[in-house]
Amino acid sequence: MTLLDTFAPTDTRNPVHPALDFLSVTFANLVEYRRRVRQHRRDRLAFQQLLYLDDQTLKDIGYNRFDVVRANELPLHINAAQTLRMGDRYNCACN
Repeated sequence: MTLLDTFAPTDTRNPVHPALDFLSVTFANLVEYRRRVRQHRRDRLAFQQLLYLDDQTLKDIGYNRFDVVRANELPLHINAAQTLRMGDRYNCACN
């Protein structure tokens, strides 16, 4: 460790251009949001495979068609599989 390292600023923000900090944080948040949206879509597509099962198979795994269709109609930001597992048919969280 040199003498210069001792006095080097540990703050990674750019003091000359604070707008760059804002832009970099905003861009990082946008990237994270897009990642979550893509993951929600993948999860919902996987969940929709239950719609192709017949009623007897759904009954064997403990669900009925009404519950699966209701969970599939929830907004993307709500995990349909988790809602179905909880048995919450009307999911008040989506209001």
